[in-house]
Amino acid sequence: MNEQRARVLYDFDEGQPGEMIIRADDILTILNEQVGGGWYEARNSRGDIGLIPAVYVEMLPPSLPPPPLPQMAAPPLPSVPPKPTPGAGFSNANNARESNVPAPSYNKPDSWDEWDVPVQTPSTLAPPAPIDDGDEWSDGDWDDNGDEKQSTGDTVSVASRGGGGSVRSSKSGFMGRFSVFVKSGGESYLLGTMRAPQSQTMDKSTIEIDELGNPYWLRYSELYGCVVAEPSKSKKFHGMKSFIAYQLTPSNTSFSVSRRYKHFDWVYERLATKFAIICVPPLPEKQVSGRFDQDFINFRMDQLQLWVSRMCRHPVISNCEVFKHFLTCADDKAWKQGKRRCEKDEYVAGAYFLAINAPSTALEIEDIEKETEQFTKFNKSLDGSLKIIVNTFHDNVKRHKGPFNKEFLRISSGFQGLANSFDIDGHTAGKPLNDAIRATSDVYKSIAELYVQQPDVDSTPLLHKLHEYSGMVSTFPDVLAIHRGSINKVKDCQRNVQEQKMDRDELALIQHKCDTVSYGMLAEINHFHAERVHDYKDMMVNYLQGQIDFFQNITDKLQSALNEYSNI
Repeated sequence: MNEQRARVLYDFDEGQPGEMIIRADDILTILNEQVGGGWYEARNSRGDIGLIPAVYVEMLPPSLPPPPLPQMAAPPLPSVPPKPTPGAGFSNANNARESNVPAPSYNKPDSWDEWDVPVQTPSTLAPPAPIDDGDEWSDGDWDDNGDEKQSTGDTVSVASRGGGGSVRSSKSGFMGRFSVFVKSGGESYLLGTMRAPQSQTMDKSTIEIDELGNPYWLRYSELYGCVVAEPSKSKKFHGMKSFIAYQLTPSNTSFSVSRRYKHFDWVYERLATKFAIICVPPLPEKQVSGRFDQDFINFRMDQLQLWVSRMCRHPVISNCEVFKHFLTCADDKAWKQGKRRCEKDEYVAGAYFLAINAPSTALEIEDIEKETEQFTKFNKSLDGSLKIIVNTFHDNVKRHKGPFNKEFLRISSGFQGLANSFDIDGHTAGKPLNDAIRATSDVYKSIAELYVQQPDVDSTPLLHKLHEYSGMVSTFPDVLAIHRGSINKVKDCQRNVQEQKMDRDELALIQHKCDTVSYGMLAEINHFHAERVHDYKDMMVNYLQGQIDFFQNITDKLQSALNEYSNI
């Protein structure tokens, strides 16, 4: 059997039992790709077996089995006639020797079966059953007719880790979106051959130009937010199935609805499928193990809060029917009806461009390509910088809770031992000094505890935001690919005009539709930059204020220890 091998793209340190440490450029053997939740089971060169994030590796081309060797032919006999006596004996002996040599096994017609028989490893003997964390679709959950299986979105998981959890990355998922864009009529939209949807859409999107000449999405409704809180463990099927439900409370209704992770997954699928040119950030990934641990539940809730808040701030998504249905519908019957309606939406992927009201001003392809190239460089650079800073802060959190804490505890223990030794002396004159040294020991012990607690105040929230941006950045290459496909189609049409295979009026119409795609991409890029400036300002202010408070607290404690010596 040919084993599937993969090359590691990024370093990964295990965060949960069963996960395996990997380093960039390691070559792994993939044992099981069906683990689920964005994980593979793999074996490294040392024989260690564990779980790894799927998007941290790239598959290597399978090594083909060696081709069959040519049939061994007997060497040609010399043309000189053999001598009567000794020659005949030699010839018979040679023929006998050749007849006793078995044919090589690789010449047997069925010998290739040996390459195709699976090796019976633990992962191939019994594939693991799907992990039931209460997040998967199940009959009777929403719709007895199984409408939930009609979702066309392609989401693939997982990506970066940090702060004790995992975050879904959507590179493969958004490549699926690009395929949906093509298959559902992206090219037909440009060429004017798309069949017009039979229904009207309420999700109209308008792009306008600001005073600086930059396209932006027009906001139709007032800006609102949504709080994700109160995670609670629930059961169904007489306790056989457990799941976590969260309470979502939009600020524009103040009415709470209960949502499980699978509800988030459904709305993500619909949004990612519908808005091919909009950055829909990935959700936090499902957890393979420890899904009911309180730390994981809190981490997931924080990530879901970031995701919902991001969607609420987007001018287009916050006003679309599927997202409002997700945030507000509490009645089971109304939910099923709205769910079916959203899944029958005709304005998805390529057809969504029919719902965009873009400026009529024509765009120059050369100018758009320059802007696109500039943003591509920016996005690639940001992606690399985010990987570095995420790893840096992940290590910093570990040091705070490990080496830093232990170091200050050792100092505390050293001072405590010194004070105990001084107590043996028994002189009353030395008692104030002994008490001051013991107080110093207590101060260093409290400082050690501060180092353990501090990441939860500043570093971990910063990590959560950085993870969110890592997911957002991963969506843009495929959004840009959709736009690039439109530009290339226009260039093809321009060549057709030069070759008199297409008339200029038809080209002008195609260019106008390509402008709609370009305006959508530019509006999304400008929205991203506006959000980025606002977010990173808040991130840096909060982090630096947390660091100032942290070191000020340490300074105050050290000052209190110093004051103990003033009266000795």
